[in-house]
Amino acid sequence: MIVRAQIPELRLVLACAHAHLEPGDRAALQAALDAGVDWARVLHLASWHGMRPLLHRHLGAMEAGRVPRPVLVELWAEAETIAGRNRALHAELARICSTLEGGGIRSLPYKGPTLALAAYGDLALREFGDLDILVARNDVLAARDALCAAGYVEEYPLRPQVLEAFIASDAQYHLVLRSPVLGHLVELHWKTDPDFPVERLDDPAWWHATLRPGALRGLTDEELLLVLCIHGSKHGWSSLGWLVDVAELLALESRIDWERLCDRARAIGCSRRVGVGLWLAAELLGAPLAPAARALAERADVRRLAVALLPAILAAEPDSPGALQGLRLGLAMVERPEKRIGIVFRTVCLPSLVEWTRWPLPRPLFFMYPVLRLGRLAGKYSRRGIDSLFTGRRLHS
Repeated sequence: MIVRAQIPELRLVLACAHAHLEPGDRAALQAALDAGVDWARVLHLASWHGMRPLLHRHLGAMEAGRVPRPVLVELWAEAETIAGRNRALHAELARICSTLEGGGIRSLPYKGPTLALAAYGDLALREFGDLDILVARNDVLAARDALCAAGYVEEYPLRPQVLEAFIASDAQYHLVLRSPVLGHLVELHWKTDPDFPVERLDDPAWWHATLRPGALRGLTDEELLLVLCIHGSKHGWSSLGWLVDVAELLALESRIDWERLCDRARAIGCSRRVGVGLWLAAELLGAPLAPAARALAERADVRRLAVALLPAILAAEPDSPGALQGLRLGLAMVERPEKRIGIVFRTVCLPSLVEWTRWPLPRPLFFMYPVLRLGRLAGKYSRRGIDSLFTGRRLHS
């Protein structure tokens, strides 16, 4: 590990950021404990970064007296709650997929339980709260109806004509439903990402994906790694838990076809995003990189972007980037100028869920949505800009 966190509490969290600790990780954990930490801050960081089960596993294995008993009790209680919820969500995901398949709707779950099993081999070690399921775009409405019949409700109800336009929009990629029983969300995706989708829903052969443990279908390791790096880089890797996901997959490097992965990353134009994720996983968590992965991670443009993210990732008070900051970051990670133009156009001009729900226009007036979005964004950010001049506050989205 080359990069070292300055905050002792974060050094402790990073030392626990593995499903299984190596001797170097144990030494780093011992050193962090010897230096003394603020346990309230440790618990806060573990919660923010989605790493409470990992801290429970590794701190609970320390010799008696090294970790205050109240801290261990709190971590145990949280880990038990997370494990129970994860098992319930795994069972619910199987029920949903069975329901969809029974209705003739092809579906493919990813992230959530499938990621926990694929990367960690244990449902209890990864925090997740939502269920993400891929379906073909022309099956979204049928899948929505099947879930509503099974007891789910739409999180953001839209009128039928608006909903059809929403699903057809290039700027949208998922529909959200909520379970009134368990309280979790189900996201029906017709793309894994609006700008860098890794799936090939129009290819019948693509649907014959490998079976994951637990008999749930899932993305291949290469596709899953692409999805994780695209998502984490999009959000500035504000959660270390996302990097742990990448590192755990990289630990299974013998299963990864790097030529296939790199070819796919180039094809969809996300090599920088993937490289940033690989570099951070290697530098912060000591993840192993195959030669092809190392070559991508060590590119000058990738390294420059990854290094620029470190201060925010290793901050004492972690935060997620705002919309403007996230857009600038996202554009910097796009290699192709035409891709940047497309992202800016979709972000600025195409209506979001806010416009669709706030102004339910009749179909003949749908052409007004880009105007409404431009007006809303102009008002929103001009007010914040003026406000910041008088208050000195940072701009957040």
